[in-house]
Amino acid sequence: MAGRSAASASWDFWLLLLVLGRRLTTADFLEVEMAGRTQIVSLNDNVTIFCKIPGSPHLNIKIMGITWFRKSQMSEKEVKLFEFFGDHQVAFRPGAIVSPWRLEKGDASLQLPEVQVGEAGEYRCEVVVTPQKAQGRVWIEVVGTWSGASLCRRDVY
Repeated sequence: MAGRSAASASWDFWLLLLVLGRRLTTADFLEVEMAGRTQIVSLNDNVTIFCKIPGSPHLNIKIMGITWFRKSQMSEKEVKLFEFFGDHQVAFRPGAIVSPWRLEKGDASLQLPEVQVGEAGEYRCEVVVTPQKAQGRVWIEVVGTWSGASLCRRDVY
């Protein structure tokens, strides 16, 4: 019986090492995926700016945070558009939202209603899943029509 206990304890030890080893290799770092380098959106449209956390079937949104920023082509200063931390949610740009139920599935995409030409620029999604942080960037071009002619603007008034 004593031999069986030693074998069982040895097996438990190796199983524990296997589980810990797997956990260390699968939780090495956090990353985000954007929809490419540039996303073209239409003037006055409701827009979703994509930011996804790959390989996350279910996240605990109470221990994570999302912050979205925009930097125009004319300025190096970033403007905060939206932040979400646990049960704290603030839209600094009217109508900006990240869906909490989509966030639980790894989708931190920002939704903006009625995008205007002045909102073109670089958008940055910053995701924090304690204790890790990752970010992604995408350029947003706002395209519209004016007097029957096509207009594509990157500048900010």
